[in-house]
Amino acid sequence: MRAMNISSSVSKRVVASVWLMLTPLVGCSGGDEGGATETPSATVEPTTATAAPTPEPEVAEPTPEPAPGPTIVELNATVGTEAQPGWVDLLHTVQTTVATTSAYRDELRQIGFLFDGDLTTAWNSATMPEGDTSPRSIYVRVPAGARVHAIDLTAGFTKVQGASDLFAGNRRLRRVRVRHPGGEVLATLDSEQRAMQRIPLEGGPGDYEIEILEWVQGTRPTWRELCISELRVWGEADASAPRATAATPLLGVLPGSVVAA
Repeated sequence: MRAMNISSSVSKRVVASVWLMLTPLVGCSGGDEGGATETPSATVEPTTATAAPTPEPEVAEPTPEPAPGPTIVELNATVGTEAQPGWVDLLHTVQTTVATTSAYRDELRQIGFLFDGDLTTAWNSATMPEGDTSPRSIYVRVPAGARVHAIDLTAGFTKVQGASDLFAGNRRLRRVRVRHPGGEVLATLDSEQRAMQRIPLEGGPGDYEIEILEWVQGTRPTWRELCISELRVWGEADASAPRATAATPLLGVLPGSVVAA
């Protein structure tokens, strides 16, 4: 009987131990039956998409206005040697320089013949090669304080020497271009007119280029020089303009010329 009690007691202890051992195993089951509580997922805040910044529209650089071109006037020269009231011949009033790109035999005095007041003398260009039609130029530099209103010149060598008519025998001007600080003038001359012919223009101080563009051949084919008996530059000069009784002649082009070729 005592043995049975001991056996019963041992059996109870074994059952109790088995129960204690099984209890935590049931609680660790991953199934629903075990009553396991799932860990709640972390709350994910909705992401708001940030719009990319709108690029500023590019502002086009303003196109600079083109520089105004020279004022170009085309006209026919007229016969007119009388100065207007208040006009003076600037070549004999203020300090001016007269230059030519060529002169007969490279003589400096040829340039002086342009403004010596004598229609029986003339500037002759260097002898031109046969068939050469390239322009020749005369330059006039006008000082500050002066203004030009007109240029007078002859179309050729106006001298008659005995039976020899130098005007008819030599080449005579037909068309010239005058570039000046105020613009440009294209002038057609009467190649049969012996008197001074006027080219009106308006320009301030600076460089003036008289470019001989066209001419007619005289009766003497071997005379291949361009000729001008006289040149006058009419205008006005205030007290600030430096004075001189005659222009300075120069063979070549003006130093530091401001007239574009």
